[in-house]
Amino acid sequence: MTSENIYSQQVITASTEVGISIVKFSASSAKSLEQEIYKRFTSDGSLNWNLWDRPNRAKCKSVYAPEGWKWIADFVGENKCILFLNDGGVFEFLNGRNLVEVIGETTIPEFNVTNPALDYVIVMNHHDYLIAFGTAITWLEKYM
Repeated sequence: MTSENIYSQQVITASTEVGISIVKFSASSAKSLEQEIYKRFTSDGSLNWNLWDRPNRAKCKSVYAPEGWKWIADFVGENKCILFLNDGGVFEFLNGRNLVEVIGETTIPEFNVTNPALDYVIVMNHHDYLIAFGTAITWLEKYM
């Protein structure tokens, strides 16, 4: 295992250990998803930086919340969601509760969550900020 995929491996291991089914995207599908997310939620669509590091500030809201990643289950609910990691790993979960349970078993410092329609992105970064884009903005505002 390389350091580049250590977090993806943690997701796979944690999901197996807690008995949660996930679907891993192929490398090409993961890259396509990432490109579309950046087109929708950044001003220039460039993949040169983390999504949270240079978003179109008019299109997001953020709150400092070290445990805020746990709130994601409330927003996603029983809907499918997609976790995408900085190491290129992309995984689909059946619902937000499963996602949060798996993340809780890892040491992933930052991650991104969206839905199959790419209506939103929720980012938890290594500075302990929860950042919402798209339809997740209104939801996050209740925590501000």
